[in-house]
Amino acid sequence: MVCDHSHSEDIIQEAFLKAIKNGPKMRSDTNIPAWIKLLARNTALDFLRKSKRDRQVLAESYVNISETFFDEVSVAYEVETKQRDEVLYQARRCAIFG
Repeated sequence: MVCDHSHSEDIIQEAFLKAIKNGPKMRSDTNIPAWIKLLARNTALDFLRKSKRDRQVLAESYVNISETFFDEVSVAYEVETKQRDEVLYQARRCAIFG
C-alpha cells in the first residue's frame, strides 16, 4: 500500500504498538490474526491519509510562496520599466532639444 520500505517499517511498528496496547482489552473469542491484519491495514490507511494531508499543506504553502515571489518580481519589473522609460524619455528629449 505504501511502496516505501522505511514507511512500511514505521507502519508495522505503529501497528505492533497498537496491538500491544489494545491486546489485553480483546475478548477471548476474537480472531486474533484477522484483528492484527485489520489493525495493520487501518494503520497504513491512517498513514496514507496523514501523508496526503501533509502534502496538501506543503503544496498550499509552496503556492503562497510562489505567488508572493511572482508578485514581487512583477512589481520590480514594473518599477524598472518605468525608470527605464523615464531615462529614455529624458535622453531623447536632451538629444532633440540639445
